[in-house]
Amino acid sequence: MITLISQRIRETGNQNSDCLEHAYVKYFSKLGFNLIPVPNSKENLEFYLSLPVERIILTGGGDIGDEISKERDETEKALLDFAIKNHIPVLGICRGMQFINYYFGGKLIKISEISSQNHVAVLHNIEINYTALKGLIGENIQVNSYHNFGFDENLFSSELRVFAKAPDKTIEGIYHQTLPIAGIAWHPERESPNKEANEKIATAFLKGELFWKI
Repeated sequence: MITLISQRIRETGNQNSDCLEHAYVKYFSKLGFNLIPVPNSKENLEFYLSLPVERIILTGGGDIGDEISKERDETEKALLDFAIKNHIPVLGICRGMQFINYYFGGKLIKISEISSQNHVAVLHNIEINYTALKGLIGENIQVNSYHNFGFDENLFSSELRVFAKAPDKTIEGIYHQTLPIAGIAWHPERESPNKEANEKIATAFLKGELFWKI
């Protein structure tokens, strides 16, 4: 399964470097994804989009809109444009989920401005409200959490729907009404209290099931 995957940008001295954590490669490769990291460079993008792409993953790490991430924002916008045009399933992880909301007109805010709960390096429960997914993994699961920014229904794109929320009502899972695009706020590739549920979601993405039917 040829899968383009976005990369974060790190400051390294006087230059910026693209970076893809090994955990993404290890996790998704064992499930059958052949990952191709996409550089945050307009000069190379056309080549990657000319490949027989079957899936796209938008990864976590970094904040949307900050100075260091401008090239990444442009790259991920181009990836979503391409996915929509060609009806390619997309999975957004953490920042990737945030970017999907942002792309479709939603907004982001610091979690501390909409919740008293911490969402960085903690575990918390989420409630699933999507019937097919509830039947697959249950109505409540525990997930990891590593994000400073997020959104609630007041900041949510009208083009999207919610399939998971945290107890503080911040949104943890989203999907598009008509396109095979969905995102999760947690990291399945990192240490997790519910590995089986994460693998079922990732496998559904691989097979084009649940939100990713094509």
